[in-house]
Amino acid sequence: TGVSPLAAFMLSAAMRVGPGNIIGVTGAISLGGPGAMFWMWISAVLGMMTNYAENYLGITYRYKDEKGQWVGGAMVYIEKGLGCKWLAVVFSFCCIGASFGMGNMVQGNSMANGLKNVFQIPVFFTAVASAGAVAYILNGGMKRIVVCTEKLVPFMAGIYLITACGILIACRHRVGWAFLEIIKNAFTPRAACAGVGGY
Repeated sequence: TGVSPLAAFMLSAAMRVGPGNIIGVTGAISLGGPGAMFWMWISAVLGMMTNYAENYLGITYRYKDEKGQWVGGAMVYIEKGLGCKWLAVVFSFCCIGASFGMGNMVQGNSMANGLKNVFQIPVFFTAVASAGAVAYILNGGMKRIVVCTEKLVPFMAGIYLITACGILIACRHRVGWAFLEIIKNAFTPRAACAGVGGY
């Protein structure tokens, strides 16, 4: 199944815009104070460079299989670029564990707790509804995943950006003070550990 450049962009954005953006920041600030934001900025710059390198290597080492479909990703460029198949296999198994611990569990838990705290929606109901929605989308294969992502991501990112801009405008008189607090409190081990951990 061919994926358009727009769909590929939306799929990539879907993995980067979500509850983790909010929870990571609030968690870092609550643990390390305002200075943790400085280290989140540093981590984000390094993360963007790593992301660029991953995409570049993924495109460089991808290939078409016997069905004419593209095969790529970190496992492929580790095997083809480094010539290290065993490391590609280890990486693949680590990805399976990470998919449960780093993405689904954290985001699902954050969503359920957020809905419970704000709208008093029971956690069980959120779990059943989200599991049903995910099952429906995944059972439709790549085509349904792409269609849902193309529709949801712009809406999700738009709300995220509008809300963030609204908060900045409403609190514009404190933006300068916030920057000073971030820089003033950045250079402590606590802030650095919390910022990197939050990222």
